[in-house]
Amino acid sequence: MKVALSVCSLRERFLRGELNNVSFLKYAASLGVEGVELCDQYGEVGFRELDEIRQVLAKTRLEVACYALTSNFEDIEIIKQGLATALQLGSSCLRLQGDQSSPKQVMQVVSRLLPYIEEAEVTVCLEHNGLATALDSPYIKSTFAMADSVLAGERPTSSIGHVLASDLRLADSHEETHSVLGADGRHYVGSVLGLGLVPVQDLVRTLWEQNYKGWIAVDFAGLENPLFGIEASLKNLRQYLREL
Repeated sequence: MKVALSVCSLRERFLRGELNNVSFLKYAASLGVEGVELCDQYGEVGFRELDEIRQVLAKTRLEVACYALTSNFEDIEIIKQGLATALQLGSSCLRLQGDQSSPKQVMQVVSRLLPYIEEAEVTVCLEHNGLATALDSPYIKSTFAMADSVLAGERPTSSIGHVLASDLRLADSHEETHSVLGADGRHYVGSVLGLGLVPVQDLVRTLWEQNYKGWIAVDFAGLENPLFGIEASLKNLRQYLREL
């Protein structure tokens, strides 16, 4: 398993204009990760920026583990553009993130695109595990977000194509505006990986036992300083991997 850093870990700094994809890549390289996850929501990858991104990737030897798409997945052309961007970045993985479409709509669109996806040889990772199984293609997989083991009781399955390493703790009363609601009705906020309620070490071992050999991307969403949270999370994840 290879370790990556998701650009979503620095979402607030992107939104404030303090970072762009190039400065993010340089920061990720300084941490010694093998790859990164980029996202259309944080730093648009336009034609002008693409060449510079590829130059930095080549210089740092970082790989793009995955490109995440957050747009309307009912629009086939948007997904086609996402596939094209992933390929231009040298990635063979496109993650459809946080889609608001119904599972039925996502399945219909992805089914129509399946010949295009298979020709491009890009793995598309869906948030709905059942869809990945139903579509029955080696290029359609699911994304496993470790935090969902607490929020929704999910566990790793054989259909996983990409993993997001994230942790959670119970929110204090004054933190609920920054929280997510679990299936148990309780409010949670992000935590440093390995210091919260998510059984991260157990999940890493389960993935290893299932012979998962893909990327694990740290997606820090805690309320602490993100630089501290990212570096502490990477340290803990690397320790769990060494102990396998």
